[in-house]
Amino acid sequence: MRPSLAWQPPSILPAPRWSVAAIAAVLVIGVLGLGSGRFFVAPAASRAGDVAGASLLRNGTTSVLASGMSLQVGDEIRTAADGHATLFLGNSQARMSGGADLVIDSLTSTALALDQVAGRVYHRVAVPSDSTYTVATASVVWTAHGTAFDLDRRDLPGRGERLTVLAIEHAVGVAGPGVSATVTEGRRAELILGLDGVAPDISMGPIPYGELADGWLTANAALDLAAGFATGVLVAAAPTEAPPTQAPTSPEEPTLAPSLEPSTSPPDEPVGTATPKPTREPTPGPTIRPTATPEPTPTPVPTPRPTPTPTPIAPLELAITPCPGGTVLDWSVAPATGFHHYKSYWSASQTFSGASQLAGSYTTSRYATSAADVGASGDRWYETFAYNSVGKVIAKSPVTSGAAIGGPVDLGPLTVAPYGPPNTHFSWSPFTDSEGCFTYYKLVYSADSSPSYGAADTSLLWYTTEQSTGDASAEAPSGTWYFRVQVLRDTALGRFLVAQTDAVQYTVP
Repeated sequence: MRPSLAWQPPSILPAPRWSVAAIAAVLVIGVLGLGSGRFFVAPAASRAGDVAGASLLRNGTTSVLASGMSLQVGDEIRTAADGHATLFLGNSQARMSGGADLVIDSLTSTALALDQVAGRVYHRVAVPSDSTYTVATASVVWTAHGTAFDLDRRDLPGRGERLTVLAIEHAVGVAGPGVSATVTEGRRAELILGLDGVAPDISMGPIPYGELADGWLTANAALDLAAGFATGVLVAAAPTEAPPTQAPTSPEEPTLAPSLEPSTSPPDEPVGTATPKPTREPTPGPTIRPTATPEPTPTPVPTPRPTPTPTPIAPLELAITPCPGGTVLDWSVAPATGFHHYKSYWSASQTFSGASQLAGSYTTSRYATSAADVGASGDRWYETFAYNSVGKVIAKSPVTSGAAIGGPVDLGPLTVAPYGPPNTHFSWSPFTDSEGCFTYYKLVYSADSSPSYGAADTSLLWYTTEQSTGDASAEAPSGTWYFRVQVLRDTALGRFLVAQTDAVQYTVP
């Protein structure tokens, strides 16, 4: 378990680009953060969104929670085992599963405080730098150090309870009697409370991949994508399949029966029998009736069958942004009718010969419309396809080219110095390339000489989405560490390293 970090939140957190479409979940919102440094000073308005099987306990009176109802401090929201509810409070969100119980303790411009009494809640946090987002579970308080975490509170048989947190994006801190730790992105912590005579016990480790593929988490990832949020470690939960050897050259269409057209040849005419010329009068005798020549059976004329009209293929727009370390693909959303999954392909040839599937580009989320060609080199051509469930193309983009830039940018040295106890000051040369290649700075540290964000032995200390930033102050744990600032570019289907400073060793007193 790593020591506690005194977190300095980011300068600004990005506002969602779209409203969240709620699905079987509850969205509990934190203090408004509108981006670009503009924040409301008054408490954010709060209301219920999509609701099913949920109740509201207010001032001792229980009522059915309905969509559009306003919410206030002291309200307790409970969902039935198969219910859900949606609460909107500014830009933050918290999504309660069935059987959850949540109390609103504070709704000010500087503090959003919740009491998670029971059940599972996915917290999506977007608050200004001077605001806090905290969730209490008994004597333990969880504080958001970033933008997403999943928290589950369950009673143990007989006595005690188990708290499980998954750090989905960035980090979450936990503090309480005998407990102080920070759970960084991609890690899981389990805390046992309430056992008589036993101190709180916390264990931490990486989130198993199987747990990331849980339906609850993938549903929340879809909501985040629809709302314009990054999905953190949940990008790894996207379905994958073996890539084909080449891109499709035409949509897969069902084999049609050949059309039967009527024959243009005239029907056969019947053959007559010639009458013989008599040479003499025949001897009278019985009259013989000649057998009539049968009429030929007419050749049947087949009924024409119309040729089915092929389903038109919808167009997709595709934009290519070459960046240091990788090339970004952004495409438009495919039509909902018939959609099952996307795939993107690349080729080193303008004729698109020998095309290969772009690694990690398969997704069944219709709103996951960006991916990265990590480590691309030279000139490349790209095309994105949308398929239905039987592999038929329903939409595709034009072939679009992009010239790869090369590897990540070297930002040079990172300067580290004391900054008034207990903080440490860091400064670096800002990343000045295209803003289309920037999502955030991550200040990371490790006992290893090559710290890298997302590595198992690397921890996140600070981050910001402000590209012009070139310095930061944060409280780092005591000890000798290697520090580094990295620039990362997020896409819906993954992230890649764009630039980084040198790693510098520094001893924090």
